[in-house]
Amino acid sequence: MLEERQRVNVYRNLRKVGIQYSVAQDGTVRQYEHEVMLKGVRFKHANPDQLNAVRSGPRQVCQWVSGVYIPREERDGVRDQCFWTKINSDPKKVNGFVSSVTGGQIKSAKFVELTAAGLFAAGIEE
Repeated sequence: MLEERQRVNVYRNLRKVGIQYSVAQDGTVRQYEHEVMLKGVRFKHANPDQLNAVRSGPRQVCQWVSGVYIPREERDGVRDQCFWTKINSDPKKVNGFVSSVTGGQIKSAKFVELTAAGLFAAGIEE
């Protein structure tokens, strides 16, 4: 179970069938979800040498988002009040997280939603 109002790290689980996200807190995966929403988000990714290893070798987790978990019952209110931008995060194509609108690298966002359709952010800082 997640501790409320504590920062979590979320990444796409590469071993599960379909699109599923691992939600980790204090270094331990606490749950798996198909949709996750976070606030106060920072985007984290491996250094260029590690990204090059991922591009030429087996799949491994090399980027994740860190933020405060928003429970399901609170997500609709956030979703309806924000302008959302799709974020590209394929480590085989781009370094880190990149705005699909501007092409600029994303450092942080007020909110992020991870779904089967991809990664979306609101209130981004490039």
